[in-house]
Amino acid sequence: ACFIPIMLVSSPPFPCKLSDGRNEQGPRLRYFLDTDNIIEHSDRILALKDQEDTKYHYEIYVRGFKSHWKGTNELPLVDPQLRGRICAWNFRVVDHCSFPRELAERSLSFFDRCMVSCGTRCLTEEMAWLTGMAALHLAIKIHHTAPIGVDFLAALSRNQFTVQQILAMENLMMRSLLWYLHSPTATEFAYSFVSLLPSNMASSPIKEEIFERSKIILQSSICEAFFVPFRTSSTAFAAVINVMEDMTLLQEGNNLTYFFEEQIGCQLLHLVNGCEEYNNVKLLREKLRELAWVASE
Repeated sequence: ACFIPIMLVSSPPFPCKLSDGRNEQGPRLRYFLDTDNIIEHSDRILALKDQEDTKYHYEIYVRGFKSHWKGTNELPLVDPQLRGRICAWNFRVVDHCSFPRELAERSLSFFDRCMVSCGTRCLTEEMAWLTGMAALHLAIKIHHTAPIGVDFLAALSRNQFTVQQILAMENLMMRSLLWYLHSPTATEFAYSFVSLLPSNMASSPIKEEIFERSKIILQSSICEAFFVPFRTSSTAFAAVINVMEDMTLLQEGNNLTYFFEEQIGCQLLHLVNGCEEYNNVKLLREKLRELAWVASE
């Protein structure tokens, strides 16, 4: 039978608009927006980027799959529409519990990396839902101070999965991910990029608005399978550029444009014109604009 989990609320999987420039989901990290410390912010971005490149980038798990299953070139990809429904459900659960929405973002990192690591074992619809629920439970347990009981998630599945099944999948997930459970999120990268902007170029209220708008775009992109193979740092960079352009903050020749492109793009992310990741950012910017246009319809 087709597994259809109970929908807790009827809201969309991402907020439709800002409310007074703020998002009530989760705690604020005001320190980074209000502090002009280029070295500290740069070091934070470099640390996140190193984690992404060495442990968490999706391509690492693709290479691992191909190495383990020699002679198999076809990746075990879950149906994009099914993945979108799982993603939307995870967002609804964290919204229902008044948890930070970044937990759902983290859960999808677990989900996507686990799905390619486990091969064809998780490709059925039932196993994909079980993997998604285990990923959400694991993300909340590790990254939130008030974890929910696994029996609560079992009840939300209309008892189609038992507590034992969810915990067993959770254990399989941790092993398949080699215990790499602190993946940098696109939201985290976006926050760090915006925090790096000097206050004489962008005030704290402006930086907060850039971040909040970027976060809405990034959260809407989580449910789209298109973005899975790309680096979260590149997706975040593309989103922040789009937002700053929409706010007419990036203009040819001004100091903010130079700082953002040189300090963040070139020095920290190594986005050199013509390189693969530079081209990926251009592609991501176009896709994010399409997504924003569809969402506004």
